[in-house]
Amino acid sequence: MFENHLIDSIIFNIEKYELGQFFEENRDLLEQQKDYCWPIEYTNIKELEEKLIKQQYTYYVISASYRLNGWVLAKKYELLTSY
Repeated sequence: MFENHLIDSIIFNIEKYELGQFFEENRDLLEQQKDYCWPIEYTNIKELEEKLIKQQYTYYVISASYRLNGWVLAKKYELLTSY
């Protein structure tokens, strides 16, 4: 979920948070989007929470330049660098 992203954004930070915080911060958005199977198919918030916990998802919050701020639900992430 990203809002207001622009070309040439630079990621400053990726921070890991507990799923509980994800539900606190995004409850309204999840209620609005559940009929559209977003971020996955679910009938209520409790079912979504159970699915994400069972499948071991984590909540990552991304901070960047040019307003590319948002979040990702993922099982893991890797930071790859090339020099």
